[in-house]
Amino acid sequence: MMYLLGLKDDYQHDGRVILEMVDPNVLPSSVHAHAETLLRLGQIYKQINAPFGALAQSTLTVSNFAIQSNSDGDAVYNNLESKIASWTTQRDAVAAQIKAMLEGAEFSGLAINEQQAKQIISASQALLNQASACASNPGSCGS
Repeated sequence: MMYLLGLKDDYQHDGRVILEMVDPNVLPSSVHAHAETLLRLGQIYKQINAPFGALAQSTLTVSNFAIQSNSDGDAVYNNLESKIASWTTQRDAVAAQIKAMLEGAEFSGLAINEQQAKQIISASQALLNQASACASNPGSCGS
């Protein structure tokens, strides 16, 4: 949190401030005013973008099922891998929005748009739910 010390860097961050571990009294107003939403953004970012997050676990389950399928013309494999590609595209879009929002608030002192942040959180959760439902029963979403 170089911003808190009045210092700036040109380092491109690939993560977030762990708000759970920071004294709220030292947060800049851009973070303090929206701390709960920024916390939720950071947590959902981790679930959709981390290598061991919920989305990665679901896609691994689905991909393993797809590889083991032996349907005619690899239809199940192709369908499931197409779903994973779609989830990846969706993930990349919302992760970029989350990253920009977190970066702006936590490192540049920019206020966030609460409504937009909540829409991004909702879209991210819908993506997690879709992938998790498929991972729970990949045979039903692969045909």
